[in-house]
Formats: sequence, structure tokens, C-alpha cells
Amino acid sequence: MTAAVASRFDEADLDWGPLEQFARAAQRHHPSLVAGDFMWMGVVELANGAQVHLYKHVDTRSYLRLDYGGHTYRDREGDYVLCESPLEAIVGLHLQSEPRHRRGELPSDTWPVSRTGLSQSR
Repeated sequence: MTAAVASRFDEADLDWGPLEQFARAAQRHHPSLVAGDFMWMGVVELANGAQVHLYKHVDTRSYLRLDYGGHTYRDREGDYVLCESPLEAIVGLHLQSEPRHRRGELPSDTWPVSRTGLSQSR
């Protein structure tokens, strides 16, 4: 368990990298996890120096907390606890079986992935 020592919610700190990497790795076994279905909410710095990015799912409103190494965390009353496995974090998102763009709710190019991260809707 590690306490958060700082929180930032400035767009200058926005980083889609951890989410994009995690979503790519999860796609084979969890195709319902799509980076474009998340909003970046901020970043917290932990007492151990790790930076954890907070991403909120647009449908379930559940958070995915990721560091740059792809580790997932859960929030326990302001402390961040490393998840036992990535699956623990994915299950906690309560995702439907198909992502929004595959269910026809969004065009597939709403959140195109680029080298610099996800761009906003056109």
C-alpha cells in the first residue's frame, strides 16, 4: 500500500501512453477494453515515486489506474494498492462484452490513436 503524495489534473500532464500500451496488451484476451472508451482524469505521484495515471471508463465510470510499467492499482481510501494481476483491474471496470464502437454506438474513428496519443473527437 502506497500513499499518494501529490495529484495533478492539468492537461500538461495528460498522457495516453500507459492506457494505450495496456489496451494493446489486453486486446487479445479482453477485446472489450478499448483505449478510446476512457477519459484521462489526472495523475497521482505515490510516496515511492511512481506516477499513476487515472483513466475513467465512459460507460461504467470505473477507474483504471496505471503506471508507466503497466502495473495496475486499486484505490483503498486514498492509498494505492498494486493489483494482484491486470485481470483484477479489468474485472473491476465492469465492461460489456463489446466496446462502444463495435456495438455501433460510436464510429470506429472517434478516438484515433496516433504517435502522440489519442486525439479528440472530430
